[in-house]
Amino acid sequence: MAQLSALINALKSALRGRGVKYIDVGEALDLSESSVKRRFFRNDFNLAALDAICALASCEISDLVKHMEQQRGQLQRLTAPQEEEDTALLPISVCVLNRRRFDGIQNYFRFDKHELVQKLACLDRPRIIALQPGNRIRLLVDMNFGWLPGGPIENMFLDAIQSDCFHAL
Repeated sequence: MAQLSALINALKSALRGRGVKYIDVGEALDLSESSVKRRFFRNDFNLAALDAICALASCEISDLVKHMEQQRGQLQRLTAPQEEEDTALLPISVCVLNRRRFDGIQNYFRFDKHELVQKLACLDRPRIIALQPGNRIRLLVDMNFGWLPGGPIENMFLDAIQSDCFHAL
């Protein structure tokens, strides 16, 4: 049942990504919007309906399974101690979260190759990234990743913004 729920969540994500609403799904399945909502809540779709909904989202069922597997185990937030440790790596973390490549980060910050590999290894340990052969960076965090509300990194940003604002006056 957990896999079915994860598959339906992947389907919802695909629909959101394409801007497809429940009313659109209802029209495709010849159901009312409330019936569609009820079916999503109950995870109650047969394969034909699932295939029709996938067509609306311009994907296939196999794409949903891949998305579901990718989402499994991905970080949505760091713990406070991890964020505390990550504040020194914040500029690199932001670049990684914005999908910058190794050479782009290296050129921007003017790190030598060995130094940047060491810093990225620090992000590899808590599974924020996977540092792959050829210094490729694979992001492992959830697409909804965010900093802890009231955590060390958010507070650091707020302090910097407040400081900049007051200095601008």
